[in-house]
Amino acid sequence: MITEIRHKNFKALRDATLPLGRFTLIVGANGTGKTTALKALSQIEEIDKTGIENDLTKGLNEEKNQIQIEVFWDTFSHRRTVLTDQPPVNHHLDKNQNILGGSSGSFANSLDWTYGYKSEGDALRRFRVFAFDAEKIAEATTLKANVEIESDGKIWLEFYGEYKVQNRKYLTS
Repeated sequence: MITEIRHKNFKALRDATLPLGRFTLIVGANGTGKTTALKALSQIEEIDKTGIENDLTKGLNEEKNQIQIEVFWDTFSHRRTVLTDQPPVNHHLDKNQNILGGSSGSFANSLDWTYGYKSEGDALRRFRVFAFDAEKIAEATTLKANVEIESDGKIWLEFYGEYKVQNRKYLTS
């Protein structure tokens, strides 16, 4: 299980650590970096030197023009470093932050192919960020009922709205 994510110079997160548990609820005011903290993990493969200007924290000194995202598990961590003038590098570290090795290329692939952490690499590939649009959630919508009779004579109602969410209910006779 991922225990924390550290961000350095990624968008608004100049130096931030996000501790994680089995269930982590992230709340806060708009514009404080909640989505950015999670998107770093879901976009870690796409962060490279070609688009670093879009992801790098604005207003840094020239010598700090690098992004680091480090993902921690119980016994090790894996860090991706992106510089403006070099390809991204992935470093594998023990729990005391000693570098055990490095590789280029895919962050998730280096976890399982190079270091044998297949389940961790697969988990990163499946990671997704879902955010709710508060205005859409609060928006009223009308439900319409569609009544149909099936070939076996059962009658069912299908409720659907603007988002095509379906809920079928059989009527009893």
